[in-house]
Amino acid sequence: MKKLLLSILILVHSLFAGKFDDAIKSFETAPGYVAPIATILGTFGSTGWNQRSSIPRDFSGVISLPITFAVISDKDRFYTDVFVDTNLIKSNASAEEKKKAYIEYTTPTIFGNTPAPTLQATNLDLDNNPAGTSPIYFSDGVNDVAAFNWLPLPALQMEFSALYTAIKLRYLGKPGKSLGVHFPGIGIQHDLNSLLPELPVKFSIFGNFSRPILNWRPEDSQGALEMRGFNMFTGLTVGKSLANNRLDVLFEAGWEHSTLQTEGKLILLADNDTITPNMTLTGRNKLRAGVVVAFTPGKRYRLSGGAAVGSEAAFMTDIVAFRFGANNHSETKQKANNSVQKESTSHVAPTKSVQTLQENQLLTEPAPADTSIPANSDSTVHIEENNLQTQPTEE
Repeated sequence: MKKLLLSILILVHSLFAGKFDDAIKSFETAPGYVAPIATILGTFGSTGWNQRSSIPRDFSGVISLPITFAVISDKDRFYTDVFVDTNLIKSNASAEEKKKAYIEYTTPTIFGNTPAPTLQATNLDLDNNPAGTSPIYFSDGVNDVAAFNWLPLPALQMEFSALYTAIKLRYLGKPGKSLGVHFPGIGIQHDLNSLLPELPVKFSIFGNFSRPILNWRPEDSQGALEMRGFNMFTGLTVGKSLANNRLDVLFEAGWEHSTLQTEGKLILLADNDTITPNMTLTGRNKLRAGVVVAFTPGKRYRLSGGAAVGSEAAFMTDIVAFRFGANNHSETKQKANNSVQKESTSHVAPTKSVQTLQENQLLTEPAPADTSIPANSDSTVHIEENNLQTQPTEE
C-alpha cells in the first residue's frame, strides 16, 4: 500500500508540477497530445463497480475500497495528425508542389517516450512566392510520466441495495492549491432474475456515471486550467455463485464513453503567454468486457479482483469490503433451510397417512370367530340343562 501511494504521488507531481511550459500550451493547440487523459479517466470511471450479479431483496450494504490499475498502451503514447502548410497553399507554387502542403505525422502524447518530430512550414516573400521554411516544433512526452506502464487510482465506494436493486456511490478527492481533483460517481444495478424464472445463472443490468473535475494551477503562472469530464459505462452482467455463495464469478460487457472539456485562463509568467483552452477531448470509446471473481471468507468481508479490456486494459482489486444487512449467503442458507423443512414435512406426511390407514383397517376388519368356550360360562350351563332334560329316567 505504501508503494502504491508513493506511485500516485509521483504521478500527480510529474503531471501537474508545472515543469513543462510547452506541454501546457498543448492543452490549447494540440488535442491529440492530451486526449489519452480522457481515455484513462474513462477507464478509471468504468472499472470496479460490479462484484456480483445477484442482488438480495432485503436491505444490505457494502463499504469498499476498489483500486483500478489502468494499463498505458502504445496507443496512449503516440497520435497521428495532419499538418497543413497554409502558406504553401496560398503561394504561387505549382499545383504539384501544393500537394506537399498536407503532411501526415506521428508525434508523442503526454505519455510519449520518444522525441517529437520537427516539421517545416513555408515562408512567403512579398509576391507570395515560396521563400524558405521555418521549423514547427511539437511537444515531447513527459519523461516522468512516460516511465509508467500502468496508473493506479483508488476510490471510496458505498453500495446500498434493496428490492433487487443496488445504488452505488463513489468518490475520489484531493483538495490542493496547485491541483484539485474531484471524481464523484454514481451507479445503479438491477437483478433481472427477479423478473425471470429460475435459471442456473444470474443476470443484471447496470449503468455507471462519473464526473471527473480537475483544477490545475501550475507553478510560475496565474489563473487556472480546468478540465471537466463525463464517463459512462452501461451494460449487462451474468454471474454464477459457487461454494454456497462464497465464490462469485461475474462477466460484464457494455459500452463505455468518456469526454473531457478543457477550459479556464492561464497566464505563463515566464513568457507572458495567455492560454485559454477550449477543447473537447474524446476517449477511445468502444465496447468493454471484463471478468470479476469475488471471494467471501466470512459473513461481513469480501475480497475481489478482475480484469477488463476496452478503450484501455485494466486490472481491479477490492482489498477492503465490509458488508452489512442481508446478503446472498444468508438468503441461500435460508432457502436451504426451507428446502430441508419441506423435505422433512414431505417425509412425515406419508407416515401419518400409513398410520391412519392401518387404524381404519383395524376398525373395519371383522373380528375372528372365538371357537373356545370359556369355563363357567352361561353356554355351558344351558348345555348341561339340556342334557339332563333329554336323558331317560331309570325305573
